[in-house]
Amino acid sequence: MTSSCVSLPCSLGCTKPLGARNLPVPVVEVECPTRPECLLANLAHANRVRVGSTPLGRPSLCLPPTCHAACPLPGTCHIPGNIGICGAYGEGSLNGHEKETMQFLNDRLANYLEKVRQLERDNARVLGEMRCQYEAMVETNRQDVEQWFQAQSEGISLQAMSCSEELQCCQSEILELRCTVNALEVERQAQHTLKDCLQNSLCEAEDRYGTELAQMQSLISNVEEQLSEIRADLERQNQEYQVLLDIKARLEDEINTYRKLLECEDCKLPCNPCSTPPSCVAASCAPRPSCAPRTVCGPGSVCGAGTGSRF
Repeated sequence: MTSSCVSLPCSLGCTKPLGARNLPVPVVEVECPTRPECLLANLAHANRVRVGSTPLGRPSLCLPPTCHAACPLPGTCHIPGNIGICGAYGEGSLNGHEKETMQFLNDRLANYLEKVRQLERDNARVLGEMRCQYEAMVETNRQDVEQWFQAQSEGISLQAMSCSEELQCCQSEILELRCTVNALEVERQAQHTLKDCLQNSLCEAEDRYGTELAQMQSLISNVEEQLSEIRADLERQNQEYQVLLDIKARLEDEINTYRKLLECEDCKLPCNPCSTPPSCVAASCAPRPSCAPRTVCGPGSVCGAGTGSRF
């Protein structure tokens, strides 16, 4: 973008002549920091368009109408309109107008610089206030963080102490449990050994008592056979005994019958047919005990059981 507006560099130590001759131009010392306005002014001054020439052969500062709409610096468009009119003034009038323009621009630049310095001071003040606020906030946050860290450290220290105590208690319990486990392991091994011994003893006892049981079973079988034989003998003897009892009863009946017959015969005989002594008569009338049958007592039976008072 090229512009024909008259601009001023940031450092106006000296100005070059506009023609072949060097003209005395007042030197204006202006301090200007490197800002966008100054850079734009330098660029516009370097790229200005030289239109026409003065009668002395110098280039004129005639500005086109578009300069008033494209002025880079505010306030420069209020420069008097008679500055730079082609062929209107001579060399002295051109120098006077340049001085007036330079003075006007210097005043404007001084105002801008003052405003910039004021803005810088305001900026510094605001920055200081912000710095103070941030420092206060940082200090407050630091104190809060320190307090929080201190509280957390104390809590962690207490927790670490309690954890260490619990760890010691757990270690002691672990040692006690290990001792108990070792004792129980020894006892378990002893019980296992005792169990093996008892199992061996049980097996031996089962074998021994199995043999004895077999012997006893065989003995019981023999005794049962003998007992069955004895029972059969007893039944047979009991039957024989019943038969003998029946025979005895019949014989006793016959004996009684014979006794009665004999007594009757004795009564029919004379009292003293042959002068027999009385002892003989009494003896002849008495029954003979040897005539009764004898009872055979079997094994396991009582003699005379079932006869009552007969014998």
